[in-house]
Amino acid sequence: GPTGPAGVASTHIETGTPVTATVSQGVVSGNATATCATAVLLGGGASLSTSTGVAVHASFPSSSSTWTANFVGTGPGSNSGTITAYAICSGP
Repeated sequence: GPTGPAGVASTHIETGTPVTATVSQGVVSGNATATCATAVLLGGGASLSTSTGVAVHASFPSSSSTWTANFVGTGPGSNSGTITAYAICSGP
C-alpha cells in the first residue's frame, strides 16, 4: 500500500514560570501556566514544592496550547507552596 503520512517530528517539554503563594485552608493559589508556543499540546502536568499544608488542586489543559495548574491550602493558618506547570508539546 501507499506510504502513510510522516509521524511526529519531535516532542519537547515547556516549563512554565513557577508561582509561589501563601494561602489559608481552602483557598486556591493563582494559576501557573506552560504554553506550547509553536507546537501542539499533547499533555502536561505540575510539580508542587512545599513543606506542609498544601496540595495540587487542579492540573488541566486550559486551551489548545496551554497547561494550567494551581494548589489549595489544606492546613490551618498560612500555608506556602510553589507550583510549576509543564506542557508536553509536539512539533518545533
